[in-house]
Amino acid sequence: MSAQKIKTKTKIFRLYMVTWNVGDRNAPTDLTELLKLDQDQLPNIYAVGLQEMTGGDDHVYNDWTKHLTEILTDRGYFRVKSVRMQAILLVVFVKREDILSFTHIESEISRAGMGGWWGNKGAVSVRFDVNGVNMIIVNAHLAAHMDNVRERIEDFHTILRTQKFRDKDVDHILDHDYIFFMGDLNFRLQNVTSTYVERAIRYGDYKALMEYDQLLKCMEEDLIFVDFVEGQITFPPTYKFDPGTDKYDTR
Repeated sequence: MSAQKIKTKTKIFRLYMVTWNVGDRNAPTDLTELLKLDQDQLPNIYAVGLQEMTGGDDHVYNDWTKHLTEILTDRGYFRVKSVRMQAILLVVFVKREDILSFTHIESEISRAGMGGWWGNKGAVSVRFDVNGVNMIIVNAHLAAHMDNVRERIEDFHTILRTQKFRDKDVDHILDHDYIFFMGDLNFRLQNVTSTYVERAIRYGDYKALMEYDQLLKCMEEDLIFVDFVEGQITFPPTYKFDPGTDKYDTR
């Protein structure tokens, strides 16, 4: 008998994630820049996570989901799941040609506001298997305000503790092969003057600002996101702009 080598073809799945605190605003007409629709190669998976959505609690029949669905459907995508908890929404789309690779699709919510009774803070998630590899995408909105670091950490652990899925082998968030966590996490720059921050922003020196980042300090102390890896920050602080502008909080 002779052994034969079996050639297998590797399939690469590309994931594009968006997180945006929309501040009670409806979807803009043009989402080309937001979704990078002008790229030559579009991703296999789009995951759009929003916070502070306006009105209602419907995950499908709202302005954002409808508009995203119209745009991405025209480009060959299928909406596999949407989940909403009050003002927090997560919508996931995949290319139609890849749809048979996705199984065991589920969603979950975690209320973290008012000691776990209210869904103004917390998270929603969508999990699925892709050719046998399990993945989960989480969209969170954690406690606000500079001094509420402990509350943000508690919100995070509430999310990890309370989300449970049907698959007994992968029934919690941290059981998944790949975990993608995004949202308005509300961590701030602390113990630094606004003058210093504004100067660093002008010069694009975001690395200097990271020394004052509450989230990084908490991660270094293993208080939150243990074993998670954050991508390099290549943009200025996003909080807090005057509505509709790129000017920082002049009110």
